[in-house]
Amino acid sequence: MFTSDGAELRRKHGSKGARVFRNADDANEAWVLFDWSKDEYKGFLDDPASREVMGKAGLQGPPESTVVEVGPETDA
Repeated sequence: MFTSDGAELRRKHGSKGARVFRNADDANEAWVLFDWSKDEYKGFLDDPASREVMGKAGLQGPPESTVVEVGPETDA
């Protein structure tokens, strides 16, 4: 599961925070939405220390990543 153990390293690479969502049917599956630029995120992934942080969090390989942009807000 996502932990805050790597928060300092993520901040070092420009992360402004994250929001974690867990699959209600599978506690081992989670999605994390980071407030991070694409280039700074790449810098984090390229940092050898990130592999150690992700390994301690239980990742068994590189994370699957999709870059998204914030769209307009709407009413429910």
